[in-house]
Amino acid sequence: MKNWLWIFFLLPIDLVAQANWTVTAPSSSITDAGNNYSSSILESASNQVVFSITGGPLSNYNIQVSRIDSDWSNQLSIFVRRTGSGTSGALGSINGGTNYQQVNTFPQNFINGSLGLTGSRANVPVQFRIDGISVLLPAKTYATTIVFTLSN
Repeated sequence: MKNWLWIFFLLPIDLVAQANWTVTAPSSSITDAGNNYSSSILESASNQVVFSITGGPLSNYNIQVSRIDSDWSNQLSIFVRRTGSGTSGALGSINGGTNYQQVNTFPQNFINGSLGLTGSRANVPVQFRIDGISVLLPAKTYATTIVFTLSN
């Protein structure tokens, strides 16, 4: 009878992403009091954030998204989606996140998958959208931080 000894190593998994997005809504885009801007959807560049994940070969990952408000209005809604899959080695996968989902103050699942044989996924582009900008919203700077939380 053969005995097998299995040894598993838990390798750390890392997510790297950083970006800044400033939206300016000119008053000339509002035509009537109480109406939202004529372009009711303000979107960032399709690759406003580009992130990479590294870990062990065939590591699974899950990324959640949430926000931490610095000075935000409950009249504003921010949404996030991934606009591409990035690159990964053989057997790598990425699931979810292709449709806009609202970002809340509590973590919600965003994307998940496997890092494949190379143990990495690189250059995944992410886009943001803001809704709710209106003449009824006081003119000032609003700020929130989007947090991507990685687990495996």
